[in-house]
Amino acid sequence: MRAYLPNINQLMRLIFLTIICAAMIAFKYLQLNSSFLMFLGWNIILAWIPLVALSLLSIKSRKRLQSIFSVILWAVWLLFFPNAPYLITDIIHLPKNAILVSSSTLSMNFMAWYDIVLLLLSIWIGILLTFHALYPVHQRISNYTGSILGHLFSLGMCLLSSYGVYLGRFPRLNSWNIINKPLTLYNAVIQSFNLETLRFVLLFGGLIFIIYNTLYSFERR
Repeated sequence: MRAYLPNINQLMRLIFLTIICAAMIAFKYLQLNSSFLMFLGWNIILAWIPLVALSLLSIKSRKRLQSIFSVILWAVWLLFFPNAPYLITDIIHLPKNAILVSSSTLSMNFMAWYDIVLLLLSIWIGILLTFHALYPVHQRISNYTGSILGHLFSLGMCLLSSYGVYLGRFPRLNSWNIINKPLTLYNAVIQSFNLETLRFVLLFGGLIFIIYNTLYSFERR
């Protein structure tokens, strides 16, 4: 697993991008007196969890302790993985008034453009974290079972994470609700068995798969 994790340069870039995003959120709140988009900070923290879980899985420990630790970390990776592509859906918060047009003037709304840059940066972080949280597992499976099954696994994960994004965006559920609100989660899953949900899962899962495979092709050059 360690061999497929981000190298030090990739990791430092991810951390640097996250720091920039955090600084923009802090500046917006402290200097521009606006709490709009503050939720991005929390969403980015959640998006980091799958990659952190994979990094911890690469640490050697006592065999018995390692097996228990591994089961917990794999569960964390699976449950929190949708939080990375979930950041893409924050595009719905893009301001619509970046350019103000009237019959007599054409002007720029700086605050709206600030929010656009902040949102696009957070979405890019989500895309990169999605790739780096899936790539190590994809490669490990490909090495053991072959590239075809590896790609099928990545496709399955993209569709499964798309369903997780659906549960987070529409019923407004969280990864940890499987523990503290299992009945609510169960009811939401039962109610999601419809054509509308299927369309969303296929559409958004297809987008995640296209993005992932594009980055995958760059990584494998």
